[in-house]
Amino acid sequence: MAELRKNLAGVLVTRLKLFQESLKDFQNSLEDFQESIKNLRSMEDNQDSLKVFQGTMKGCFRSPVDP
Repeated sequence: MAELRKNLAGVLVTRLKLFQESLKDFQNSLEDFQESIKNLRSMEDNQDSLKVFQGTMKGCFRSPVDP
């Protein structure tokens, strides 16, 4: 009976360690996903800034006779 308990405890410890590693991998994946979202938001901000800059540049190079 003691041998059975020892074996079950060993299996349990191994499974818990594997589960813990899986959770760490999942956490890393979530962090990577968060970073991707931040990069997308930054790209959107850059596009907005570029649109403003393009509008400014159009105003600078408009000829005086243009309406």
